[in-house]
Amino acid sequence: MRLRYYKKDKAFLTKPLEEVGIAEANLVAYQLRKALLVKTISLKNPVGLASNQIGLTAPVFIALINNKWETFINPRLEKKSKETINYREGCLSLPSNRTYFTKRYKWVVVSYLKENGKRTNQKFEGHESVIVQHEIDHLNGKLCKEGGINE
Repeated sequence: MRLRYYKKDKAFLTKPLEEVGIAEANLVAYQLRKALLVKTISLKNPVGLASNQIGLTAPVFIALINNKWETFINPRLEKKSKETINYREGCLSLPSNRTYFTKRYKWVVVSYLKENGKRTNQKFEGHESVIVQHEIDHLNGKLCKEGGINE
């Protein structure tokens, strides 16, 4: 398992991912949690990690929400605020010494499957909203260097 970098893996990282079943998604979630233990990733203190960042093709990510790692399977952005915020983001798949200015929704409501297969809706605000939007962008083949909101 290796971290995918934009410079070498552009075609892979910019390909949108298609929904998968819960059994496959749970295997991917396990691989994501395992990846957090890899020294090259853990030393960067990540707050999120998408499946395609480690070479997997299921639309799954994990994110640090309320100081706990949460799994998001087949996530969908359901609602968003009209108000946006400007943010400065880094990315594990981009040069580590760079940050990128982005525009993000102040809050979002995301629909996703939990590891038990039940779909849930959850509202995220502020920093957690940015994290979730960043990771969903990864699953849709977009990177923060593109500026955030993509409409």
